[in-house]
Amino acid sequence: MDAQPTNGSTFYFTILVESHNQLEQNWEPTLLKGKRLLVVDDNESYRQILTLQAQSWGMQAVAVNTGAAALEYLQQSACDLVLLEMQMPDMEGIDLAQAIHQLPQCKKLPLIMLTSVGQSAMPEFVRSLTACLSKPIKQSQLYNLLVNLLGEDPLEVRLNSQARRFADFAIPVLAATLPLRILLAEDHLVNQKVAVQILQRMGYQADVAENGLGVLIALEQQPYDVILMDMQMPEMDGLETARQIRNRYQSGETVPYPRPRIIALTANAMESDRQACLNAGMDDYISKPIRMEQLVAVLKKCKPLTLQKSQLQKSQDTEPPEIQASLITTSPRTSVVATSRSPLNPQVLQSLQDIDALEEAILAYLETAPELLQQIKVAITALDLEALKEATHSLKSISGTLGAMALFDYCQSLEAIARAASTPEMLDREDSDRIYHQIALEFARVRLALQQELKLIISTAEAT
Repeated sequence: MDAQPTNGSTFYFTILVESHNQLEQNWEPTLLKGKRLLVVDDNESYRQILTLQAQSWGMQAVAVNTGAAALEYLQQSACDLVLLEMQMPDMEGIDLAQAIHQLPQCKKLPLIMLTSVGQSAMPEFVRSLTACLSKPIKQSQLYNLLVNLLGEDPLEVRLNSQARRFADFAIPVLAATLPLRILLAEDHLVNQKVAVQILQRMGYQADVAENGLGVLIALEQQPYDVILMDMQMPEMDGLETARQIRNRYQSGETVPYPRPRIIALTANAMESDRQACLNAGMDDYISKPIRMEQLVAVLKKCKPLTLQKSQLQKSQDTEPPEIQASLITTSPRTSVVATSRSPLNPQVLQSLQDIDALEEAILAYLETAPELLQQIKVAITALDLEALKEATHSLKSISGTLGAMALFDYCQSLEAIARAASTPEMLDREDSDRIYHQIALEFARVRLALQQELKLIISTAEAT
């Protein structure tokens, strides 16, 4: 189950159905009919594939194999959009992009970069581009992007097949227009890796604190604009940390920097949890596991408090006015193993793979989760309520991050039992033992599925 305040709850379940072997694609050629596309790629096969795809959608497509030929064509002919390869022998794609935008008639021409080298270097020059696509490019992905850029209304292509279709998404490089110093407060390695990787794809380099004490120490050393604060951490939790930060700024003592905006991260989506965060002095709230669109929305509310006005103005002035938002559109490089019978939510796995966080997250999970499972067992036997609440919450949190939603729900149920017991003697041992048995069985399924995912990642890397 994935619950969010005001948005309701999403329940995950497994059903067995007969497979459908046909792939049905519903295109709307009229949405792109007559649009003029220029394809620039030194690879003849890619030029031909992209040209044929565009023509099948009613577009007027022209293909050239060099940057010089592209510039010559654009000086003589009008164009609505350019697809250009990043690495070409005569001229690098980014150099070509800059040269195109220097042409008087092409200053606002949308440019889509095609790259085979991954996205790690893209934020450095993404301002020259409208979007980036990683090869191999899915036909539906390219179509959706072209329709969103050139069509009157965005449209999703409907694909019916045995395999689940994952929605492609665009990751705004927010750091280009919204420079923020971000501190992540998270005690679990799995969640740390995923959150840091998401932020990196937005152009941010976040610092990490493992608990509230680490947050307070970090704030004494340098200023931050935003703190992403986990609510439940050892030594000092997020609520107490937020209170201390609030008191520091309300006490009248001299503080050299403005108060950072505090965003709560929690696996609990109840209204009472949200209110507790606000009462403690937090400014916003998102539920875990972290979703890209949620994080983008809350960060857009933030301001770069630590920048001087002159620096902020300079940052804003350097942004090309014709590009409202730089986007990196990601696509899966390999197919995930998860199927309808898998204990893992395949869409969550794909989203982690899209940001290059899947392998590290799996390795961290397989190292951390068995120890947490053992801690749960020991805590039940010893009637240690605090240890039981902490271990079940931790396993719930990292399981949700990797899309193990059934395991997430079992852990949440056991955590609720532990919280309902006011004394160790009031712990419902029968229910606790029963749910622990379910947790252990489900974890075995999750571990096997993650090991299969890891094998696929490794074999794919070796093949390339």
